[in-house]
Amino acid sequence: MVSLVSLYFSSVNPLIPLLHRPTFEQCIGRRLHEDEPGFASTVLLVCALGSLYLPEVSRQERETLGWKWYNQVELCGHTLKNLPALYDLQAYCLAAEFLNLTSNPRFCWSIVGFGLRLVEDMGAHRLKSAARPISAEEELEKRAFWRVNICSGHLSAALGRSAVFDPPGFDMDLPSECDDEYWGISGPGAQPPGIPSSVSFFNSILNLYRIFHFTLRIFYCTTRSHTFMKIRHLWPIATQLGSTLDKWFSSIPQHLIWDPVHPDALFFDQSAALHCFHCYVRILIYRPFLPAVRPGLPTVSGFLRAHRTI
Repeated sequence: MVSLVSLYFSSVNPLIPLLHRPTFEQCIGRRLHEDEPGFASTVLLVCALGSLYLPEVSRQERETLGWKWYNQVELCGHTLKNLPALYDLQAYCLAAEFLNLTSNPRFCWSIVGFGLRLVEDMGAHRLKSAARPISAEEELEKRAFWRVNICSGHLSAALGRSAVFDPPGFDMDLPSECDDEYWGISGPGAQPPGIPSSVSFFNSILNLYRIFHFTLRIFYCTTRSHTFMKIRHLWPIATQLGSTLDKWFSSIPQHLIWDPVHPDALFFDQSAALHCFHCYVRILIYRPFLPAVRPGLPTVSGFLRAHRTI
């Protein structure tokens, strides 16, 4: 179990920060999973995800082992008997990630839906009081809130369905850019000067996600009123979105700018993922206009460049 937990925190959590490693490992050391069913589910799902990254094992063997851990978890039972807690929300985030990596996206659509309802039930989508420092549990709640919404947005795009939540309506802060090892006893502290934070990647993704979500709502909406809107009437919106995307690109932290020879392995992976998502969003913005615009327009050139980059 220890090796699978280590694989999760080295391969999954840096790209999708959900758990606080020191706290999680301390809870395992205290054998909390033997007394707390919610934490036990979280541990099982962490092991399921860690199994997918076992070295020197075939993909089929990794997935088979992962399913053995996953199938021990009861997701839709105990959470309906008691008030939802942070462990329950984390479990749905982890389960959705596992299903997304091993199954058809349709299988995790319902799981994400449960997670979104837990977010509302817990009030995790609303900003807490700014008059006091944020606690460790509130910070982890914030991470889970953003994680489940990112998953919902990607599934909406993949399945052609409307997103459940609306990012412009959120009043929740972004996660604190403080790496796990620099947290204090009560919660996240301050990142030491001169040391880039790995959480900056997640926050950059979240800022890009707002553009991504708005693009889906405007150009890929399933309602009839938008379907019959003439495409040329939406061109000014596409131009504005392209400018907003350029501004976002210029705000990327230096350590996350794409560099094929980046010396840091983690920042190399993060910058590659960020660069791919940026190109994907740019393609989504201009794809509807390809049959209707002249080939020489700069926006079309940008679309083709993004397409070739991916």
